[in-house]
Amino acid sequence: MAASPPAPPPPETSQTSGLSAPEPPTRHHFPPTGVLTIAAALLLVAVFVVVATAVAIG
Repeated sequence: MAASPPAPPPPETSQTSGLSAPEPPTRHHFPPTGVLTIAAALLLVAVFVVVATAVAIG
């Protein structure tokens, strides 16, 4: 039985590792909605601690 011929090389593909367009500049400040969300979460924790302490003492 004869050996089969070698397979043809794969077709050339375009480069996909680079970006097609430059990325926009990033902002280096925290958004106001994030500040409000963190403040609300801290307020919720503070209320929970106060209520839990009042229940434990009472």
